[in-house]
Amino acid sequence: MTIGDSVQILTFEDREGKEIFWHSSLTFWPRRLSNCIRRKPTIGPAIEEGFYYDFADLTISDTDFERIEEEVQSIVKQNIQPQRIDYSSRAEALAVFGNNPFKKEMIEQLEEA
Repeated sequence: MTIGDSVQILTFEDREGKEIFWHSSLTFWPRRLSNCIRRKPTIGPAIEEGFYYDFADLTISDTDFERIEEEVQSIVKQNIQPQRIDYSSRAEALAVFGNNPFKKEMIEQLEEA
């Protein structure tokens, strides 16, 4: 933070707080499970009762649910604080997400700021 910055405290009671939490939840689970190394998140908006995320190259079966629940409990215990990352340009975002054809397509459709 720098002088003049402002802070907005959001909780799970705030719609935006829920959206940030739900979207951030995606970040942790797939990276930790070995069968998800090649997964590619596509879209995943927050909806009224939670969120969803579509993936390419990812298969989940009933046998995965116990591991998913264990991972969720681990994340909750860590009290990880979500952080928003803003990219300064389309090129910067493509450098991060360029290997994901779904994210790449969305980024290329954005207007340059």
